[in-house]
Parts: sequence; C-alpha cells; structure tokens
Amino acid sequence: MTKIKISVKESEAENFPDELKIILNDPEFNADNDLTIIKSKKHGKERFTTQYTMLDEGDVNPPLLFVFGKEINNRQIYIKLIIKTDRARHILCLSFHYAEERMNLPYA
Repeated sequence: MTKIKISVKESEAENFPDELKIILNDPEFNADNDLTIIKSKKHGKERFTTQYTMLDEGDVNPPLLFVFGKEINNRQIYIKLIIKTDRARHILCLSFHYAEERMNLPYA
C-alpha cells in the first residue's frame, strides 16, 4: 500500500503561499487552463474526491496537498490546494467552503 505524506515541515507550509502567489502573478498564468476547481462531490462523481485524485497520481511522492483556513466575517473558510507540475504548473483547488468544525491553524 502506498503511504501518502500527511504533514509537512513548517518551512514547506510557509513557502507554499509564496509559490502560489508566483504562479498566480505569472503573466503566462491562465485561470481557464491552469486552475481547476472541483465543484461537486455528488453521488457518481467519485473521481472528483480527494482520495481519488491522490491515488490517481500514481506516484509514491504525489504533490503536497495543503489545507488552509481563513477567517472571513467571523466564519472560517476551509481551502485545500495542490500545485501540480505534470504539465506546466497547475493549481488544483479540491475544497473551498465554510469549515464544518473549528480548525486549529498551526501556522497562523
């Protein structure tokens, strides 16, 4: 069974937003082609789940998946992102929604 890394060093977590900002500010970045937002997890859409995405990488060292929380209007927003490098640099947003439970933000 493939074991997926479930935590990162603080430096990796700190570098991720900078890397994301570089990609988003790159003049070559095109949101239509370089950003994928998973919009649904309805029955019959299992291929859009986090588990399917991670297993479909077919790599014992898949790209790091980062989970962030952001407080907006006294509500936490849950954001889950991956930067994929299989083709240029591509951002995959797996989740973006209100947090179901209060999140502990270790690097806030």
